[in-house]
Amino acid sequence: LSKRVPVRIKNYTFAKDQSYLDELDHKILIQQFWGEPPYKAGTPDVSIFKEAPVTIVLEECDHSSYYEKYEGIKIAYCVWESTLFPEHFFRRLLQYDKLWVPSEWAKDCAVKQGYPEDRVKVVPEGVDGTIFFPEEVEPLEEYKDGRFKFLLFGRWEYRKSITEIIKTFLETFGKDEPVDLICSIDNPYAIGPHKGKTTEELLEKYNLSDPRIKVKRFLSREEYIKYLKIGHVFVSCSRAEGWGLPLIEAIACGIPTIASRHESQKDFSSGISFLVDTEEVRQARTDVGEIPGEFIEPDFDCLSANMRIVYKEYDKYRNEALMAASEIIKKFSWENAADKALKYINELNSKAEVKKPSITVNYHFVDGAFLEVLGDVDKLYKVKFIDKKDNKEIYTPVIRNNNWSRPNIKYFVDWKLSVENDSKVLFEHEFNAKDKKVFIVLDSRGLGDSIAWFPYAKEFKYKYNCKVIISSFISPLFDKNYYADLIFVEPGNTVYDLYAQYLVGAFDNNKDRNKNEWRTGPLQKVATDILGLEYKEIKPKLAIPAPEEFNFESERLKNLAKNNKYVCISEHGTMQRRYWNYPNGWQTIVDTLKDKGFEVVIVSKEATDLKNIVKRNDMSLSNLVHILNGASLFMGVSSGPAWVAWALDVPTIMISGSSHRYAEFRETDKNIRIINESVCHGCCNNPEFDFARGDWNVCPRKKDFECTKQIHPDVVIEAVTKLLG
Repeated sequence: LSKRVPVRIKNYTFAKDQSYLDELDHKILIQQFWGEPPYKAGTPDVSIFKEAPVTIVLEECDHSSYYEKYEGIKIAYCVWESTLFPEHFFRRLLQYDKLWVPSEWAKDCAVKQGYPEDRVKVVPEGVDGTIFFPEEVEPLEEYKDGRFKFLLFGRWEYRKSITEIIKTFLETFGKDEPVDLICSIDNPYAIGPHKGKTTEELLEKYNLSDPRIKVKRFLSREEYIKYLKIGHVFVSCSRAEGWGLPLIEAIACGIPTIASRHESQKDFSSGISFLVDTEEVRQARTDVGEIPGEFIEPDFDCLSANMRIVYKEYDKYRNEALMAASEIIKKFSWENAADKALKYINELNSKAEVKKPSITVNYHFVDGAFLEVLGDVDKLYKVKFIDKKDNKEIYTPVIRNNNWSRPNIKYFVDWKLSVENDSKVLFEHEFNAKDKKVFIVLDSRGLGDSIAWFPYAKEFKYKYNCKVIISSFISPLFDKNYYADLIFVEPGNTVYDLYAQYLVGAFDNNKDRNKNEWRTGPLQKVATDILGLEYKEIKPKLAIPAPEEFNFESERLKNLAKNNKYVCISEHGTMQRRYWNYPNGWQTIVDTLKDKGFEVVIVSKEATDLKNIVKRNDMSLSNLVHILNGASLFMGVSSGPAWVAWALDVPTIMISGSSHRYAEFRETDKNIRIINESVCHGCCNNPEFDFARGDWNVCPRKKDFECTKQIHPDVVIEAVTKLLG
């Protein structure tokens, strides 16, 4: 391109040595940055054009260079592997005059995401036919052993399927076959579990160490080119590619190639490479979590079959590869790519291609409604956030272009959004989550909170026919088969491409997050209020673990446990007012249960001083579910284990005075609530008092916890007799 129009570039490199720069490189180079201190290399002192006719920003996705201010015509050239750009970056790309991408597939993806089709142009990458071409070269020493060599070049990361390729190779060829896999796959920039690991360490980690795997460290450019010319087969099987430069360079060198059917590579690999079938399409991700869009999942059995075929009939496929090389070199030369780029630049410079001033409206419902107006039409825009339930205008700000606005409300509202200018409606959107991603975050580490709120994620999904992603600190507790229609993610993980997000929690004095004062209703109603659902009590479906060998401390207890002859007790709560504060009350209950022939198992996380019991303190959640599921009865205070027992349909007695009867689950023949309403009670549900989460000993009305001190063991024993006889 620099031979056709004036070009100046800023470059980023990991090479401190600039000897590879030729005269033309020095002519066009303005500034060069290293990947480590002192960051700036010695470069020609050439000033950048202050009034550049065209600025092309060619960088990795979401690079800071895209966000700098440029005068004149602006083109974003981005090579991206997923089907979607991150939403915030996509909004930035919309502010460019044109978006250039390397393949028809990338163009289709951008248009589907919402980029105007007439502003997306395909400018393919190329291959240098003066360097990459079929040529007989002196074999490397290792090639003189007569063994067949597959080549695997790239960074060891999830997207490249490196682990699966190596595993497939080892399973395809026996140790007695003269076949090797040459690997140059170090990834010094790895993140997540691969960070700082050498290839040898990762081979050992995944149990892939084998003498047939030949590890090569950081090949020089000359070595890389030579391997492509003398290698037998180049193999790749990426879950996603933006273009696939090593693949097209291997094709140009005339060796057989194997690649996945990712659409980004079909422009040059279709009909030439051995293509691996796609097993399914999955959520895109890196080694540390999800990213927007989708990747393919290759069929690695098909990869194995392709390896075996090309090995068996190598001479045939080598000749076919040699014939294809010249056509690829001609069609995908860098000169042809530059010609296309110049054509589009000239079109932009012509009057016919001058972009008309326009605006773009972006919106979402992530942690509340959000709307921004982007573009170059400098006007005032009236934005309306309307609650469709009663057609009430909740918030009506006036903003300029390239500004955003959002109301304070974070809970669900059936929103209608509109943008007006001079009383003319320019844009409208009504909430419609059908087939879109909605992220529901349970904002509590509390066991009871999470069990109470979780079932409404499924209710939301079916009411709005959307894709629900759920985050909870106790996700393993829920039955994954029953909730197979939900997508589970760990707390703290970022989820991309969201249409909406709701934070479910009990937020003190925050009317923007809790639609109603959370303390004045049942705990489950907190979730329905925030998610805009009708309140009804729903039990979640818990995962029942396979039987385990518990240390029951005695053969007698083991036998009793098999016949459900034990009662579980959890005496602890998260603050003193949640305890049963009657002196020796629990010991009296233990003694009564023992007299009835029941063993008593303590399932509190905290330690206990009770006598004649079985201690099962501080057990895992799955163990807690297992042992509660086999109990004849659960007894406790208003705390997490009580909610687990309720969800499992285990008969439950809850002793509580600090909360009202309505605060937890409904009372039934199997669920008995013990409360003394003749004395002070219910402070936890009274908004007049500070909830005082961090004050362990507070009794808000200073009644010395009489709410539970005045609950006599005889009342509790009466309930036990009712349930156990």
